[in-house]
Amino acid sequence: MKTHQSVYTLIRQYLLFTLTVLFLLTLARAGYNLWHFTQVSDVPTLVQSFWQGFKFDLASVGVLLAVPVFVVPLLAMFRATVPLARWFSLLWVALAFVLLVTLELVTPYFLESSAVRPDASEFASAGGVVDMLADVWSRFMIPAIIGTVLVVLILIAFWGRLNTRHFLRKPVKMIPAIMMSVFGLAFCVMATHASIDLTKPMIDPSAALVSTESVVNEITLNSTYKGLYALLSQ
Repeated sequence: MKTHQSVYTLIRQYLLFTLTVLFLLTLARAGYNLWHFTQVSDVPTLVQSFWQGFKFDLASVGVLLAVPVFVVPLLAMFRATVPLARWFSLLWVALAFVLLVTLELVTPYFLESSAVRPDASEFASAGGVVDMLADVWSRFMIPAIIGTVLVVLILIAFWGRLNTRHFLRKPVKMIPAIMMSVFGLAFCVMATHASIDLTKPMIDPSAALVSTESVVNEITLNSTYKGLYALLSQ
């Protein structure tokens, strides 16, 4: 009987999280571009919006995964801390999805009212999240229903593929765990910098300037990265 679990169990979880997040954010950006299609000046602008947006989405993944990718493999090396690693990882991923989905769901409220994506200051002046979601639901009911159904289906598919029943039931070997911790953190940092040159700063929201239309530039971003960047750059 095997006494250790493969580190690929962890790699698979975070890779699946990455692909799901990229798909969700690309889908949201497509919806926002369709909503503001008349303000997209031409096809090259649209392509640039999605390309730059992909960089921001990948940077969001880097920020969200940096802590678990570094910490969880180290905890998973020891039998005594495997349960802690398991629940820390699953809880972190669940909370990351809650943050990401909530911010994208309230984004139409801010795009409609002020043509910007939300950050901490805009949230503080706008009121409660429940009120914003209710406003979005009442004003954009059909798109909100379609978006909610799609998000729920995608998250159900993600959770089903995650195979939580067999996730981290045994410790992983020390050397592969340390390698994943070190290289995983390096990949997360490179994602946030959108470069292999780690001397460069994190990708700045100003890189979203792909159009003379401010709302198109805001759509190029994603709300999670805009908020996290504002917090980390303080």
